Amino acid sequence: MANVRPSGGRARDNGPIEAMKQITPTEEFAIEYISIHGHQIGYRRGGQGPVLLLLHGIAGSCLTWVPAMSLLQSDYTVLAPDFPGHGASEKPLGDYSLGNLASAMRDFLNLLGIDRATVVGQSFGGGVALQFVFFWYLLTPGAWAAR
Repeated sequence: MANVRPSGGRARDNGPIEAMKQITPTEEFAIEYISIHGHQIGYRRGGQGPVLLLLHGIAGSCLTWVPAMSLLQSDYTVLAPDFPGHGASEKPLGDYSLGNLASAMRDFLNLLGIDRATVVGQSFGGGVALQFVFFWYLLTPGAWAAR
């Protein structure tokens, strides 16, 4: 069990947990933008290696993943986009279904020239990840290389 700071007490060194508290997301992973279907999508990236696509929950943003990105960037290329309608991305009228957001994430990776990634989702982002894998890995094997 992680060390928990009691009210008024001092925390002991929790290694990675303490390191995560020191992160300033705007300094370590600056927001970048890419245009998908005429709309600006904000995302953060870092590291080098196999690609991890990190998908946030509903009403969340890519900031959800910054602590994990800091820990993972030494071994992976980490990409954390804001879904359309969330965070730093434009908020167009339209379809915000799991399937449409999965399509947007496929297009996001294609525009970045990425043809293979491990897709990880938190809450609603997990639903988008499942749709992504279902559409472009299970239904059309070879069309997109997901793991």
